[in-house]
Amino acid sequence: MDTIEQIATEVGVSVTTVRRVLRGGNKETWPSAMRRARMIREAADRLGYKANWCAASLARKSTRTIALVHHMVVPVPTDQWLHIMEETVEVLHQAGYDLQFVAGGSARAPQMLMEQRFDACIVVHRLLPEIKRAVEQANLPMVQLNCAESAKHPSIINDDTASAKTLTDHLIKLGHRRIAYYHRSPENQGHISVQTRLSGVTKAMAQAGLPAAPVTFYEDEQAAIDQIMQMAERPTAVVTYDDYDALPLQHACWQRGIKVPDDLSIATFNDTRQARYATPPLTTMDVPAADAARAAVNVLLQWLGGDADMQQLPQQLLAASLIVRQSTGPAPDC
Repeated sequence: MDTIEQIATEVGVSVTTVRRVLRGGNKETWPSAMRRARMIREAADRLGYKANWCAASLARKSTRTIALVHHMVVPVPTDQWLHIMEETVEVLHQAGYDLQFVAGGSARAPQMLMEQRFDACIVVHRLLPEIKRAVEQANLPMVQLNCAESAKHPSIINDDTASAKTLTDHLIKLGHRRIAYYHRSPENQGHISVQTRLSGVTKAMAQAGLPAAPVTFYEDEQAAIDQIMQMAERPTAVVTYDDYDALPLQHACWQRGIKVPDDLSIATFNDTRQARYATPPLTTMDVPAADAARAAVNVLLQWLGGDADMQQLPQQLLAASLIVRQSTGPAPDC
């Protein structure tokens, strides 16, 4: 006898009634019906009943739930990540869907995606191989947000090449001819934006007839400052991967008596609260995280509504906006 049958026997109702109550289908308001539903749920708890997600989703043909998959078990709570979460939840709730976070780096994540708990998923920042396999095996609709590692699925990404070129062009207009690119965080090294931002810096330098920007990877801020200061032709400006690289670099400059922007201009990406209140405030590219999240959800809703073929949906590139603040100024040798 399975658990459903045990519950039905104990309460004295039919198996059909038990199934209807446990999947939330009991809408009766008569006291006797409400009392019966309560007895069924109490018996289910006592007997250790676990809902079968797969069976329930097949019965309804929809879970009304979307998975938001991040490659880290616990994402760093950056402003960009919070904007993505807030916008995704709001748009999905307006459409009658719920959102569930899935820690893509956990061993359990692939199984959760294959259990048919979700109608679709949004993968943020990195598409891990095991997540890609699970999505394909489950035939689960997927949109990539700020990553583009599967050509079979649509992606919403920031136009980082154009953004980095805009940021570098700003420095060039200020008279800077020696510009370096700095990225401190090794955990992001494989992310698409690391190379596309470098590509944008390189493109701007080439178009201006300037030598390629020296690149610093995998160094802490103190070592990076040492490397920058010891270059034969010391840079007068640095483009950093994001605000979380710019702030420690700016602090290291302060410790060594290097004035920003008089001695060294710093320009970066992601307009965080910390960037706005740094000393001096950081010149940055405002990456539209909320717009990207909204676009990703809308793509999924189009597919779920039968209005689009996932494999025919194109990659969307979103533009960022330059915000000029006091961390950039004229080159010191101008």
